[in-house]
Amino acid sequence: MLTVKVIRISEEAGLTAERRVTRMMRVEWMAGDYGPFVEHFPREGFDAVRARTKLEEQARELEQLTR
Repeated sequence: MLTVKVIRISEEAGLTAERRVTRMMRVEWMAGDYGPFVEHFPREGFDAVRARTKLEEQARELEQLTR
């Protein structure tokens, strides 16, 4: 499995589906030698465990492409 490495976490403005401004957590990450990638999560209710789980799921999908 590709190892997920978080490079940087920062907060920035984003838009909701209703086009309202909201605070987002920007997570920059690598999957092994691939990346960097960026994923955004809502600031309100941000959960580091759920964020890492999502990044690891994406890394597994990426690994399927690289086989």
